[in-house]
Amino acid sequence: MWNEFIQLSRKEQMGYWILILLLGGLLGVGLLPDKNSQELFDVCIKDTSSVKSSLPPNLIVRKSPRELFSFDPNRVDVTSMQKLGFSDKAIVNIIKYREKGGIFKKPTDILKLHGLDSCYKDLLVSCIEFEETESKALKHSFIRKEPTVKPHFVRKEQPFVVELNSADTTELKLLKGIGSVLANRIVRYRNKIGGFYSVDQINEVFGITTELRSHIGSYLAVDSSLVVPLNISKASLRQMKEFPYMDFYMAKEIYELRKSGNLSSVKQVLNLPAFKNADKVTLRRYLSL
Repeated sequence: MWNEFIQLSRKEQMGYWILILLLGGLLGVGLLPDKNSQELFDVCIKDTSSVKSSLPPNLIVRKSPRELFSFDPNRVDVTSMQKLGFSDKAIVNIIKYREKGGIFKKPTDILKLHGLDSCYKDLLVSCIEFEETESKALKHSFIRKEPTVKPHFVRKEQPFVVELNSADTTELKLLKGIGSVLANRIVRYRNKIGGFYSVDQINEVFGITTELRSHIGSYLAVDSSLVVPLNISKASLRQMKEFPYMDFYMAKEIYELRKSGNLSSVKQVLNLPAFKNADKVTLRRYLSL
């Protein structure tokens, strides 16, 4: 090949050298990295921590240091199991096992669960320590007990009492024969008069029949200290005329007496002409100044 090159003319030899130089230059340019290639390379070799930070948290493996301490697998909570190094799968399996009534009777029972780290099983078993009460319960669970014969007795129902001035509709409906309608009527009437002084006032509620009253009477009680009297020195004419034990004429006479500035006592009111046929015994309990 060299002999053939020498036999070429001078111009042909110069052409070959120029061609070789051009080819070498092109190869050199192709091998050298440009600016963009260099930047891409720099990004690729950066610390992988920057790449991990951009990934979803559940795709990043975080290994926290494990803590070793005594625990009872029948009582240990989730936080403690995480500190001990239990995997999520193992924690779920333990919780499910306990919820179904499962009990760990000896330390090696925990090895039957799936999800435990095979390299860490022996350490976990060595940390298990059953509480004394649990151990006793498990010990006695293997002792067969003879069934005890309970004496036969007749259950005696405890009587209940409904206090009319404090009972709500739910309590009133516990009485046989009292439904939602009657219960609401009793409460509304109680609010109108300010409370019951006597159990017999239940008869004044519309819908309470003699038969029903006799049936529920033994279950009723009244706390008269809860009665709120009608203050006739401040009540409006409308409030007084709507009071069940008064009418419009009684209310008007009280209103006129109060307007004149001469209202001094309940006794004075009961002596007014409009109160001639009124139930004065009941009104003395319900009227106040």
